[in-house]
Order: sequence, then C-alpha cells, then structure tokens
Amino acid sequence: SALLYGDLRLRPDPLSEGFEVWEELSPERIPELSADVILTFADGEAAEARLAEVLADPLWQRAPAVANDRVFVVPPGL
Repeated sequence: SALLYGDLRLRPDPLSEGFEVWEELSPERIPELSADVILTFADGEAAEARLAEVLADPLWQRAPAVANDRVFVVPPGL
C-alpha cells in the first residue's frame, strides 16, 4: 500500500476503500468500479487464462481501466 498510494501516488477506488487486504469483488458490484488502473496478480498459465476470461466479460469491459487497456499484471514475488 505504501508503494502504491505513496510512491506511485495512486488512489484506491472508492469501492475498494473498505476492503481488507484481499477481498473478492462480487459480479453485481463490478459496474460500481471506477478505477482508472487495475493491478492484478496472475501466477501461471491457468491464472493468466482465467484473468483473460474475466476481463473479456461484458461487465468488466465497461470498467474504465479495462475499457482503456490499463490493467497490469504484477509479476509473482514482486
């Protein structure tokens, strides 16, 4: 969090501000997501394939970060 929100000066999406460290976002809440950038983890081929499937979903396609091709996969171990 310190790196993301301090050094990189990113701000959390209002939808995620109440989240703990890791929480699952239910599909019905995806339209509320207004993030300009999404950082995600996908470790391995199966995870990368699942991420591609999720991002192709019409609900996710409407999210600003997805629509503007600003979803970045953080390398494992970083």
